[in-house]
Amino acid sequence: MHDHTAANTELAGIATGLNVETPKTLDDDHQRIRDRLRNMHGKDFDRQYMQIMVEDHDQAVKLFRQEVSSGHDPKLKQFAQNSLPTIEQHQKMALDLSRRLSETAAR
Repeated sequence: MHDHTAANTELAGIATGLNVETPKTLDDDHQRIRDRLRNMHGKDFDRQYMQIMVEDHDQAVKLFRQEVSSGHDPKLKQFAQNSLPTIEQHQKMALDLSRRLSETAAR
């Protein structure tokens, strides 16, 4: 949670400096995910939530790597470079946990 809060605060400052408005609500895809998860419980919720976490972190890693390699704004590029190791760590943690949940369910 701390990692996400710190990154969001830093990114909001960069966005303000670039006169870019940050979203205040969930996008349609994430709203649909939230609605779907709201009706799930127990192991079904856990497995679905972790699958979503893996997919979201895979997408984040892809986007941050793209920014590092071909970004144009130096501040955004530096933010992506600094944030990428933490996102990759979160990606690995999500994948490991998702695998453990799948193994437990298979027993």
